[in-house]
Amino acid sequence: MAVGQGQPTMARAADWPELMESREGRLHLDGCDLERVAQTFGTPCWVASLRGIEHNYRRFVDGWEARYPAIECHYSIKANHTLEIVRTLQQAGGRFDCTGEAEFEIALMCGADPRRCVINGNGKSPAMLRLAAERGVRQINLDSIGEAERLNAAAVAAGSVVDCTVRVQLGYEDLIAHDASYSSTLTIWEGKFGVNVPGGEADRVIAYVRDAPGLTFRGLHHHLAFAGVAGDYTIEIETGHHRDVMTELCRYARDIERTLGVRVERIDCGGGFASGDGIFMVSPGNAGDGTLHPLPAIEQYIEAVTGPVRAAFAADRLPILQFETGRYQVAKDVVLLTAVTDVKDGHSSPPRRFITCDSSMQQFTAKGMQKVAHQVVHCTRADDTPNGVLADVVGQTCAYDSSAEDVYLPDVAVGDLLVHTGHGAYCDTSGSNFNAMPRPATVVVRDGRAALAKRHETVMDVVARHAGPALDWRTP
Repeated sequence: MAVGQGQPTMARAADWPELMESREGRLHLDGCDLERVAQTFGTPCWVASLRGIEHNYRRFVDGWEARYPAIECHYSIKANHTLEIVRTLQQAGGRFDCTGEAEFEIALMCGADPRRCVINGNGKSPAMLRLAAERGVRQINLDSIGEAERLNAAAVAAGSVVDCTVRVQLGYEDLIAHDASYSSTLTIWEGKFGVNVPGGEADRVIAYVRDAPGLTFRGLHHHLAFAGVAGDYTIEIETGHHRDVMTELCRYARDIERTLGVRVERIDCGGGFASGDGIFMVSPGNAGDGTLHPLPAIEQYIEAVTGPVRAAFAADRLPILQFETGRYQVAKDVVLLTAVTDVKDGHSSPPRRFITCDSSMQQFTAKGMQKVAHQVVHCTRADDTPNGVLADVVGQTCAYDSSAEDVYLPDVAVGDLLVHTGHGAYCDTSGSNFNAMPRPATVVVRDGRAALAKRHETVMDVVARHAGPALDWRTP
């Protein structure tokens, strides 16, 4: 769908997509008038800028390659598995991080070479281990001794040898000393992953991999993560996390090279890198604390990660640094288009307006699981936002369902369109059918044209797996 190419009248805001701009108050994404996108494809819908996603990928890769001799960037499919987005990154030269056989199959559907795919996650299924052994993946990040034993059996049966890294839990003394708020994140978010270093379990798994006929030890894995998921956040805390974890990880790498006789050729740093100039953060249910925070530049991330690596390893044997980035590529460059279905004023002090949209927080449950939130802008009156009315933007479900709290919007009416920013990562993939609500479509845009990449779900899609009305009763 071609759209008009008027002159922009306002620079993009800090957490807008790279290619989103206001043209006389009307929001455009990569040259597409978002109101016309909504008229053509309906609401609610995700709108993804393919050029923006490509730019993010190239910015990440080029930044690291300019400052470190050997890196691999694996797009984390869990962030957004829309096939057209995965194809776009595959065609841009991307590698892939796959959690489970479904994501691995999606990567293959989009033309990925298995040898450019890393298999991740805990408790991998027998089917995934067999696929990895048979298809020749880049590596598996092992999560337990039992998983190592099962993978070795699958590799021996397939007549193959599988490259492995071992995911480790560190001691985190320096990290917690610098940021006590992160202790809850380690318990809640990272507790189930990896094998423990201080308790000796990591040594045992690495020794097993070293000696197993179907496995080759290649290195270590640890998810650097994003500091603001559940804890405190500043640029200094964020880059300090990366520096502290990499320092401890490299120290352990050198220890096992000496004590276990292995060589750490690869360090998989995981993901958690955020792209753009700023990120909007809010504690769910706590109206009033939402703030747009500045993000580290890619150069600051690089310095925090590579400094400890260069200090630990000789220049002629620096390990390959691998990254599982999903948020960095897609988070900023997908927006959610919704239509207003009701406007009413509450009775709180100060007065607050409730604006209901034809979507739901259930379509982007990441806001309920993390402190990362989303800004909301009027689609055709974007320039009026600074002079707007204090409001909460809410969804239609019968639960806590707040898309944005304490935001200023123009005096909206039923039928107006709102643009929710920052919806590329973990939103579409974590959406639910609460209240039997069908999930949105995905529209992709490029150079003033738009195309449907994923259709709207229907009620029949929601109930398609239901049996009946005549059930096939059996005696187990």
